[in-house]
Parts: sequence; C-alpha cells; structure tokens
Amino acid sequence: MPPEMKLVDSTLLHSIGYDPITESLYVKFLKGGLYRYDRVPYGVYEDFQNAPSAGKFFLTRIKHQYPTSKEE
Repeated sequence: MPPEMKLVDSTLLHSIGYDPITESLYVKFLKGGLYRYDRVPYGVYEDFQNAPSAGKFFLTRIKHQYPTSKEE
C-alpha cells in the first residue's frame, strides 16, 4: 500500500509519495500506473519534490536508477 501521495505539476506524472521505513518512492503517472522504486534515499525524494521540473527529474534521476516494480 502506497503512502500519502502528493500531486506534482507535470505533463508526465500525477503524484509522488515516499515510505521512509522501506526507502520506497512511489510514482503515479498521468496515463495510469503506479510504480515503486526501492532503496531511494530520502534526500533524493526531497530533491524530487523541489525540482523545477518533476518530469525531467524523474527521467534523469529516478528512471533506470533504482529497482522498480509495478504496483497493483
């Protein structure tokens, strides 16, 4: 079960959330789909929240950088 999700201003992403206990980042896409990225340091999540472009940050700093699984 994902943590509380925060809406982001993006043409790619709908919302993001973070579970500090498991160091899991959750990303929900505008076109559907919720994905979990594991072993993401909290500082990366903070940077993600504050990035001028959430989509660009995701593509350069998250995608293909951490173990990923699709959530049901």
